[in-house]
Amino acid sequence: MSWARFGLRWRLLVVAGLALLPGFAVVLYQADQQYRHASAGARAEVVRFARLAADRQREAIDSAHALLSLLAGVPEVRPQQAAACTARLTDLFQRQLERSRYVTNILAAAPDGQVFCATLPLPEPVSLADRAYFRRVLETRGFVLGTFVLARPRGIPVVPLAVPVMGENREIAAVLAAGLNLAWLAETFGPSLPPDAALVMFDSDGTILSRYPDHARWVGRLMPDAAVVRAALDRREGQTFEQPGLVGTMRIWAVRRLDVGERTLFFAVGHAREAAFAAADAFLTRGIVALALALLLSLATAWALGRRLVLRPVQDLTDAARRLAEGDLTARVGAHGRDEIGVLGQAFNGMAAALERRGAEREEARKAIGAEIEERRRAEETLRAVIDEAPFAIVGLDPDRNVMIWNRAAERIFGYTADEVVGRLYPLVPPEGQAEFDEIFTRSAAGERLRNVAVRRRRRGSGSIRSPCSRRRNRRRATTRTANSTSRSS
Repeated sequence: MSWARFGLRWRLLVVAGLALLPGFAVVLYQADQQYRHASAGARAEVVRFARLAADRQREAIDSAHALLSLLAGVPEVRPQQAAACTARLTDLFQRQLERSRYVTNILAAAPDGQVFCATLPLPEPVSLADRAYFRRVLETRGFVLGTFVLARPRGIPVVPLAVPVMGENREIAAVLAAGLNLAWLAETFGPSLPPDAALVMFDSDGTILSRYPDHARWVGRLMPDAAVVRAALDRREGQTFEQPGLVGTMRIWAVRRLDVGERTLFFAVGHAREAAFAAADAFLTRGIVALALALLLSLATAWALGRRLVLRPVQDLTDAARRLAEGDLTARVGAHGRDEIGVLGQAFNGMAAALERRGAEREEARKAIGAEIEERRRAEETLRAVIDEAPFAIVGLDPDRNVMIWNRAAERIFGYTADEVVGRLYPLVPPEGQAEFDEIFTRSAAGERLRNVAVRRRRRGSGSIRSPCSRRRNRRRATTRTANSTSRSS
């Protein structure tokens, strides 16, 4: 890009703007450091909270497992003692509040799946025979964590836990099952999260088991294609990543896995990116606004002071240079300062004064030359008048022997007019006098002055004549002049 098309004022504004570039660089650098610090802090925070959420849920599952194992040892938990079982389980459930808060209900079912005992009354008969977790307990004869279901008969969303109740001869006498309270984690752990943070618990199928906030809205929804679910399933534990959450908010996420038997639960904690970087955004905004105000002030100052301190002196210098170019040798600028423009103005004034002096000298020389030329012109006119009025013939030749001067007496004596001979070869030499003429012309051209030499010349219409002749070489014109004062017929 050429700067020639930009005026001096715009260049000053560009310089003023460029002066603030280091400030912009410092603000951007500090903002970048704050963004890095905020990002590192947010990532460390979500990793910590994801680990805490997984630990809390493991605590809940372990407590529920311990409660079921405790109840499995109660002798009344048999299909034949349904009434006693209900009373006993209800009593223990109430006394084990620290453990029982993690579950919604406890059921005891016979090996055929028919529920015969529950801590909460059942309005109608319930069978667990079609539940996968129930069949898995019968197969493994151990603790089982099931998949998300709606508990019967109320349709409460739970993740079932079940343990076998062993009878005599190590046969399964019954199955104790409990519904894991999915709202517990969102209600107890969610409020401890940072503002604008979110917690999502889901299984390997992508089923949302718990979500804070809005647990009731999301629980039980199958969302394997959700960005955060896909990203969590594809990454190793402890990695952080940025993905939109379930409602589209861009968040910084960390994921923690929890393996319980054959099942795997995932705990994702996400910090809203906007909230995580709010302080850095505010710093950057304040810095840019401050620098923008400084830039406006700098440009306004450059605009105002630039005209007075730079543009006006430069304009004066430009005007004076234009006047000088137009021939005004008296053009000067007011140069009083010691700065660069003042020094330039003083140099211009010195140059203009020198040009004025030389102009005056040239004018004096021109006048002197004119006077000399006029004097020479008058002298030549006087000489021409003298030659023209002389009573004897005066003829001037150039080095090539062409006639240059032919006065009236020559016209009268030789019979040729000036118009006939001037500029032409000398016509007066007769053939028999050519050698004599060559000798005399050569001697005269060499600078010898000849006086009263008798020569023979032709005369128009009357043969030739002999006349005395004087010759001299005119050095300025390099010509030979011949003067004939009298003429006689030969």
